[in-house]
Amino acid sequence: MTIKRPSARQLTDLARAQTVAAVDALVTIMTGQDSATARIAAANALLDRAWGKPRGEVEAEPAADIAAIIAERRRQVAEGMKDL
Repeated sequence: MTIKRPSARQLTDLARAQTVAAVDALVTIMTGQDSATARIAAANALLDRAWGKPRGEVEAEPAADIAAIIAERRRQVAEGMKDL
């Protein structure tokens, strides 16, 4: 007997059907006597689902001006072609 694998859509539907139970389980862990690690993980999971994951904003300066690098490389290539 061959068992047919569920489609991605069917899996999504099955998982979504368990939303209330999953949230209840997370709340139970978060408010229970489990380890602090488990409570924090449950709280983070609830917050992520309610508000979305926080964006990791990074400020970075470019290492160099890309336009200047390209212009310099073109100059080098042009100089090299003069020797041909």
